[in-house]
Amino acid sequence: MMGQEKNMFFHNAWRNVIGGFLIMALLHSMLQTCFSLFLLPVTGDMHISTTAFSGCSSIVAIASMFAAPKIGKLMEHSKIIKKLMILCIIGMGLSYASYSLATSIIHMYISAVFLGIFSCGATILPITIILTKWFYERRGLAVGITLSGSGIGGSIIFPFLTEFIATHGWRNSFVLFGFLMIIIEIPVVCFIMAPDPAEIGCIPYGYHADSPKSSSTDKLSFSELKEHSFFYVYLIGIFSICVAGYGSLGFLSASLSESYSPALAHAIIPFFLFLLTPAKILLGWMYDRIHTRAGTIYVTVTFAMAFILLQIPDDEQLMWIMSILFAFGISSGTVSPSFITGELFGTKEFGILFGFVYAVCMGAMAVANPLLAAINDLTSSYNLAWSACMTLCLLSGVCIYYAYISYKNLLKKRQKETA
Repeated sequence: MMGQEKNMFFHNAWRNVIGGFLIMALLHSMLQTCFSLFLLPVTGDMHISTTAFSGCSSIVAIASMFAAPKIGKLMEHSKIIKKLMILCIIGMGLSYASYSLATSIIHMYISAVFLGIFSCGATILPITIILTKWFYERRGLAVGITLSGSGIGGSIIFPFLTEFIATHGWRNSFVLFGFLMIIIEIPVVCFIMAPDPAEIGCIPYGYHADSPKSSSTDKLSFSELKEHSFFYVYLIGIFSICVAGYGSLGFLSASLSESYSPALAHAIIPFFLFLLTPAKILLGWMYDRIHTRAGTIYVTVTFAMAFILLQIPDDEQLMWIMSILFAFGISSGTVSPSFITGELFGTKEFGILFGFVYAVCMGAMAVANPLLAAINDLTSSYNLAWSACMTLCLLSGVCIYYAYISYKNLLKKRQKETA
């Protein structure tokens, strides 16, 4: 029965894709895509600056950065992943709702610290760990579909949340969606997610009797990886693409409005957001179908081209092409770290490994907006910021490619020495 499961129309592994998709659709959307809707009502009501309010997102990222290695290490043990996810979802929902109690920006910053810690154990980190255990094949597609939930969820929540804030106020909106996180997502974790196939008598998707028990990428532990320079080069590559992604997303609309018109920006941004879902799925599919190196080159070059087009003035048609390239490029910020880390370095101590990589991603998120904002303030133009993002994209491709080649060469050398 277990040997035949890979031929079933619906493998149990896809349950985790559905569950992860639902988690991303609500939790990640409210954390990232839809949080900006609170900016104007909160700053207007509390008489604080936009910069002060934006600090909440930076604090969330910093808190996640410090929490990720510890949470990833805890989630190395499959038996406690569900319990940790439930705890973190409750904590995330209550932290989100606690924004409603704020009477000063300091209170919001305190909520942001707890939100960052708990969101780390509720969204991308545990989802990636679970998918890596479940998918021997088509892992890229599974990751792409799952992480695309944030795009679809954001597009559904965005108009509803806008109307609710306008009608009932921002405080009630924080409370409502904080408790919706708990009410909706805990059943998802309890009844849909399954952290380890062995615990329910299943095998990973695509695994069969003649599959190798372990691949060459499973031979180095996390402690061994840290002894090699190529691992840190890889982290530089991940950090670079995430800085370009998180930073550029926050300034795309403002740049288009400055160079063209608000009308064009308001037309392109929804189009770009609509493309994010198929872009993430396509990138995951490409990682499965073509080589990891080829997929990395594709996405980093595509993203770099988008930044080149952003610096060409007075051509609205090019901006539509740019938005397509931008959507496919920015997908790398979530899909690439989740897929490449396991595909390149293997699944040995993956919870610890990806917790560390995820911390790097959150560190990039924390510095991205202030960095691009500083460049814009110094030059009074977005062109230098876009040139920096283009350079970071190309640097990322080079670093990840180098890390891949170096790691494979090390494994071949070790195999020859032990032969």
